[in-house]
Amino acid sequence: MENNVFKQSINFRIRDIAKKSILIGDGEAYYLNSTAICIWDNIDGQTDFNTLVRIVEETFESKKEINKKEIENFIKFLIEKNAVELV
Repeated sequence: MENNVFKQSINFRIRDIAKKSILIGDGEAYYLNSTAICIWDNIDGQTDFNTLVRIVEETFESKKEINKKEIENFIKFLIEKNAVELV
């Protein structure tokens, strides 16, 4: 997944409902925390996986080793739900 670039599906959007960020698409809805929102906002069809890890690390001042696996798992989830696709 190191250099892979992903883009958001046009069928999914973030909506703020009752002060919570919800990813809505294909008849499903998922609550996203601030880290997930940061990742989603940077899945733009140009930013590669390693850059996503760096962005999360810098934004939340956290450790790369932890982030890398968590980000990978989140992206796999998004792919499974057809919310993102590989460019």
